[in-house]
Amino acid sequence: MKPSLKKIAVVSPIFSDKVSGGSEKLIFQLVELLAMDFEITVLTTRSLDYITWKNSIPIQEKIFFYEGTNHSKPIRFEEKTSSLGGKYKILQFTVEKQRNIERFNRLSKKFWKDPLYKTKKVSIIGL
Repeated sequence: MKPSLKKIAVVSPIFSDKVSGGSEKLIFQLVELLAMDFEITVLTTRSLDYITWKNSIPIQEKIFFYEGTNHSKPIRFEEKTSSLGGKYKILQFTVEKQRNIERFNRLSKKFWKDPLYKTKKVSIIGL
């Protein structure tokens, strides 16, 4: 009998084998690798679009459940087998509000220009 595996929860805004690069691709590859030796649960969204956060992954009625009792929202549950044979679970949460990219860019620009941010950044990296 296989001993109990240590549990790891991985949180990523997007998790899919369809992602072509970036941190989401790295996270997908790490989960595929670690699933052989750990009990992995991925917490992510149903989105595949990092610009709009549109829900792209459909909820399949037979594999979803509801969270809580007051404000129940569908959560898609899936069990996968990695390319190396390990198994892992994916919980995909519904994005309730699509991202307003113009507003996001405007606020990001304001944040990056903030002199307080620059001071904090320098102190964080030790310069």
